[in-house]
Amino acid sequence: MNSTTNQITACEPEDCSSCTADCSSRMNLNDKVIEITTDEGETMRCLVALKYQMEQQDYIAVMPLKDNPEGDIYLFRMILDGTKLDNIEDPDEYNRAAEAFGIAMEKEQKKKYE
Repeated sequence: MNSTTNQITACEPEDCSSCTADCSSRMNLNDKVIEITTDEGETMRCLVALKYQMEQQDYIAVMPLKDNPEGDIYLFRMILDGTKLDNIEDPDEYNRAAEAFGIAMEKEQKKKYE
């Protein structure tokens, strides 16, 4: 994905039976599964792994649900009140966001066992 903003779009009707989101015509980042349209026009359905903050900025970690045998997770900066995603182009920011994701994920795992 290149540096322009990705738009969150609506879910498919067949998702309704397993979805826990409060449905509307547009998905939001509070949903567990979101659909991301890349800059190239490709649509990816992704599981929201975690939303977290770093340096007073909101980030989101998502995992594509198809064609992802390695279980890759993508990190994005959340913008415009959580309605859009922005790529993290700066390698230093990305490394800090990845480290913050690891720490936040570890905390979430600990909460599950308390």
